Amino acid sequence: MRTLFRKLRSTSLFLTLVGACLVSSAHASAEPARDYWAPLSQQQHESMGYILSSLSRGNIPQLVMSKSRLRSAGAKLRDIHPFRYLCHIFGHQKYLQDLCEIRMHKVFIWPGFLEGEDQGATDGIIGSLKQEDRAGNLKDEYLRDLSTKCNLSFARMSVCIRQKSWH
Repeated sequence: MRTLFRKLRSTSLFLTLVGACLVSSAHASAEPARDYWAPLSQQQHESMGYILSSLSRGNIPQLVMSKSRLRSAGAKLRDIHPFRYLCHIFGHQKYLQDLCEIRMHKVFIWPGFLEGEDQGATDGIIGSLKQEDRAGNLKDEYLRDLSTKCNLSFARMSVCIRQKSWH
């Protein structure tokens, strides 16, 4: 498992791996910036687990049948700051395993949830990062906290954020 975690710690892979199910608002400009320091509720934690386990274990027909439940679970994650979301996932071994399964073996599922279902959508981790960047809410203090908690290079992550290198 340590080998798996080491592979996941690559900065660019880190930023892309966690987008499988984060859903941000489709009306980004109308919503206030998300609070990085806000703790996750039990419902958000359960929704995140449901989404990740469904995506990692389900086949395409099962996921099509579960689409509305997955979207409903994703809607409960809208107010989570993307850095907090990443920190939460990397703090749970089960979530890391699910993400690896999705990334490595669910090639037809991964892109839609990483970047959103539609071109230019704001769902997915990339849309969420862009939204918070536009709001000026990808602060160094948040990135420092994330990099410390996840044992990642602040300098490398900071470069990715400044260059808007979301992949």
